[in-house]
Amino acid sequence: SRSCSKALLASIVRVSDTTRGDLLGWAHFFDEPPDNLRPTAISTAYGLKLALSIDEPDGRLSRSALAETLWKLRLADGGWAARTGRGVSRPETTALVIGALASAGYDQTRLGEAGQAFEQALSRQADPIARERTYLVCAAVRGLVRARPESARLAELKSDLVDGAISDPNTGDLKCWAQNLKPQYSPAQRPVPSVVHTAMAVVALARANLVLGPDDATRSALAQATQRLCQHPILENRSEAIRRAPRHQNTWELLNVEHFTAAWVARALLAVEPSDVLGSEDLLSKAIRQVWRSQRDGIWEWEENERPVWMTYQGMCVLRDCSMRAYAPSY
Repeated sequence: SRSCSKALLASIVRVSDTTRGDLLGWAHFFDEPPDNLRPTAISTAYGLKLALSIDEPDGRLSRSALAETLWKLRLADGGWAARTGRGVSRPETTALVIGALASAGYDQTRLGEAGQAFEQALSRQADPIARERTYLVCAAVRGLVRARPESARLAELKSDLVDGAISDPNTGDLKCWAQNLKPQYSPAQRPVPSVVHTAMAVVALARANLVLGPDDATRSALAQATQRLCQHPILENRSEAIRRAPRHQNTWELLNVEHFTAAWVARALLAVEPSDVLGSEDLLSKAIRQVWRSQRDGIWEWEENERPVWMTYQGMCVLRDCSMRAYAPSY
């Protein structure tokens, strides 16, 4: 955590914007060239979550200033967007930001207003793609659990996830998830089971159950998905391209998302603790080892030695949760 704290401090970006005022946060990577750097909503949210997780007693990682920067980065339509966006907020980014703000204990009135805008953005009319892709639905569920647990959208999206699972004929029709939710595939298409999307869905459903409670359909989906993960211990990282056509714009918006598969698999197994599933402990150990090997000096590295802020947050959380599980007292 000390190495991570040093990296956060060394790479923090301070700019004075003529419109938004003073901004404090992070660019996408820890080690981007210093010219023309600006804090992004995604990396600043992950940086705030990292600062909260490691809890270093260093006032230079000002949680209040980081939270205020996130508010200043809010768009006119009420949400937040990735730096590659085209001025339109997206639910997956908004979910991350309001989740970070809720964790930081921000003003509930202001957060509640942002949460209402977030719920409206989750309608099928507002953003159809956000209801079709497994990654996007899972991101929305995690944001709702943290910031809007009372929302009716949470049960709606949980149901979408359960109904959107596919059956893998190679494992006796065990339930799992593909990149898209099942209703998006035509009868002639064969959806490809995805380890990382299955792990994401397990994490999202386990968190939704904390608020809504479990039901038979969710229990069955989680049990089958966990079995399928253990039968396919594939931990290679993946990338996903999400294309949208913003309203009133004659161009495409492209979001490239990188998935840290080992971290997602570890988080899924830690979330459901399937000690009775054959191979679950071996897979958890394998995933945690790979998470550990992906870091150097406390900072996690993607391909070609890139060091995205989000990856260090995910790696740190896996090691933290694993440590708490391993060293929990027996009394």
